[in-house]
Amino acid sequence: MALDTDLQDAGLIVRPNPGWETATNRKRDRLETVGVINHWDAIKGTPDVLFYTDDNRLGGILYHLVVRRNGSVDLLSQRYVWHAGSGDSKVLKALRANLIPPAPTDRYMNGLPLTSVKSGNPRTFSVSVNYHPGEGPILPSQYEALVVVNQVLLDHFNLSTNQVIDHRGWTTRKRDIDTIDINQFRNDIGENMPLSEADLNAIRAITREEINTHFGPSWSPESGVQKGKRFVKGIIDSVWWARSDGRFILQTQDDTHDYAKAAAETDESGLQDGDTVMLNKSS
Repeated sequence: MALDTDLQDAGLIVRPNPGWETATNRKRDRLETVGVINHWDAIKGTPDVLFYTDDNRLGGILYHLVVRRNGSVDLLSQRYVWHAGSGDSKVLKALRANLIPPAPTDRYMNGLPLTSVKSGNPRTFSVSVNYHPGEGPILPSQYEALVVVNQVLLDHFNLSTNQVIDHRGWTTRKRDIDTIDINQFRNDIGENMPLSEADLNAIRAITREEINTHFGPSWSPESGVQKGKRFVKGIIDSVWWARSDGRFILQTQDDTHDYAKAAAETDESGLQDGDTVMLNKSS
């Protein structure tokens, strides 16, 4: 489905800029989409959309999406825009591996990199918040819209919350989004988010026997599906299960009574068909 439709279906007020589907800088395209970078635009007030597209010092498109103070969204492009610049190659490697990236350590002298860097422009998608870092906490309505926008983008590009960063998470050259805790931001994005195909593929790769091993005392959050704090759920055979912060939730389905009952006994609780079972990782 088209990105503008996805955003609108999520309940957002969207203003697609004319020609957004093909708009780009220097006739280039993104090479891949391994993450979403969230920016402050560092501009006081509410600039006209032309500021983000050509009325700026670069004379090009600065972001893919802009979330305004009232929570509405400007959709400017889906192709190549100037937003990230060069950043730490270790961050890019982590994003590609669907891991929460380490803090960047890229260094520069006279504008030239002293460490391994990569351009984020052809590799990431961008969201800008129309807000100035010196203006205090972000408005609640704008923050809520920013969360929903990221949820839509992760679903659209088949990414996880691990692949959400801010600009200062990409390079040491930036400081923006310093009033939003990125870990809490990822948690907020992960709540009630639709399951991605990447999650489903990871879940399908885990067999019934492997899950069974997690019900004993030796179970650790390092085994199984890793999604940080993102709520992961799926179907393996006819067992519904989920993992969230080191816990399993199982629900009996048809012919899985014995399997679910074994899980319930580990938790020292009774189980009837249709019940939900919570298992601590230390049980």
